[in-house]
Amino acid sequence: MLNLGIPLAQYQGKRIIITGGAGFIGSALSNLLAETANVVAIDNLSAGSWGRCDAKVIRKQLDIASCTELEILEVLEGADFVFHLAAVKKHNALNSFESINLNNVIATERLFRLAVKARIQRTIFASSLYAYGSMGPSIMSERDAVNPITHYGLSKFTGERMLQIAFQDTELSYIAPRLFFVYGPNQYVDGGYKSVIVKSFENILKGIPVEIYGSGNQILDYVYIDDCLKSLVLLGLSDYQGVVNISTSVPSSIQQVSDEINKITDNILIKRSDPDWTEGSQRVGDNSLLKELIGYAPDTSMSIGLEQTWNWIKGVGV
Repeated sequence: MLNLGIPLAQYQGKRIIITGGAGFIGSALSNLLAETANVVAIDNLSAGSWGRCDAKVIRKQLDIASCTELEILEVLEGADFVFHLAAVKKHNALNSFESINLNNVIATERLFRLAVKARIQRTIFASSLYAYGSMGPSIMSERDAVNPITHYGLSKFTGERMLQIAFQDTELSYIAPRLFFVYGPNQYVDGGYKSVIVKSFENILKGIPVEIYGSGNQILDYVYIDDCLKSLVLLGLSDYQGVVNISTSVPSSIQQVSDEINKITDNILIKRSDPDWTEGSQRVGDNSLLKELIGYAPDTSMSIGLEQTWNWIKGVGV
């Protein structure tokens, strides 16, 4: 992990609940905050692994979509912060609309409602760039009208509004960071979702060509995991209520990322495939509000982030 410079002392002795706490971002956040706080990681292990979590993290195997409200309240009792990262992702063909709705909408609404009942002081909901529904070319700003084009994006936007509704008549606070394309070590476990970056590195270790669809000029906004963590922790300490992008504002094309990977590995074979639905897209987030709120925005260079990820995947193998 890079030197994050995060004021963890302000979380000293706090009780923090992290849903999806055995996942990629959730486990990294759990491990970081457990250095000073009492962290309870909740996960149903459908896509996570407790092997990602340090010994200091209290582990609670629980499915918030199927457990009772009493079980959730028992976990929330006495907590100061809730980071809600658990979600069914859009990237798996097995994730039906019914599954996305049950987990990302129904279970999320219940969690927010119970967080208010438990008097949680600050709730942080990990939303997504997919709430915008934009494929560019404009950079996405929190001021933009949203138009989700996937069930996943719709579920995240719905979660944002439910969060606002749940907390609107209380003195408790909330925030909904919209995460862009987060990548880094520990991104997947046993066939879970892999970013383009992790897939490329995995293919290189196997001697398989890296696949690029269409022109390779599709533009994305890649955020290294450590930068995402710092942003989440600082937003948790802010008093802002609303949505905010966690993004770099730096456009990176698939071809540029592949070129950087080649510099690191010096061993990349390219397979060109027909264009897919992302051809001609640009998905980049404006991070000016993030800078205004916390005095910081993701700044790890692509070369450093890729090298850290490559060193990790070489260590775990394929």
